[in-house]
Amino acid sequence: MGVRLLGAAVAVLAVAVLTGAGGWRLLVVRSGSMAPAIQTGDAIVVRSIAARGIAVGDVVTFRDRDADDRLVTHRVRAVARRPGAVDVVTRGDANTGSEEWSLPPHGSLGRLVLRLPRAGYAIALLASGPVRAALVLAAAALLARAALQRVWR
Repeated sequence: MGVRLLGAAVAVLAVAVLTGAGGWRLLVVRSGSMAPAIQTGDAIVVRSIAARGIAVGDVVTFRDRDADDRLVTHRVRAVARRPGAVDVVTRGDANTGSEEWSLPPHGSLGRLVLRLPRAGYAIALLASGPVRAALVLAAAALLARAALQRVWR
């Protein structure tokens, strides 16, 4: 019974991460700014938290203020709470410079939950256009084969 419950919990977590449900998100690390804790090519799972829950030492993912479509994952170095805002200082473990930014107390960002070493390479490969197309075609071929086998029986 315990193994089934654990399996069900892992399955629910996997679905939540893959669909983004419950604020879970799977990301591929594309730079070495967090080395050696997080390496280029790792995959990370982050979960959305309220800004008021940030603590020094947390590894958080936030939108780059210079490129809104880019996410940055760095360690929190300082947090100051004031009326109407949470001021945060972050820095990549391998970086010399810090980022200073603010967000509203009701705002949110991602906090690192899990690191999957080197899994990002496989995820990036599976997400590439040619591989994705091949997987869709393979799935279609398998479905067609199963349908034809039923018809021929």
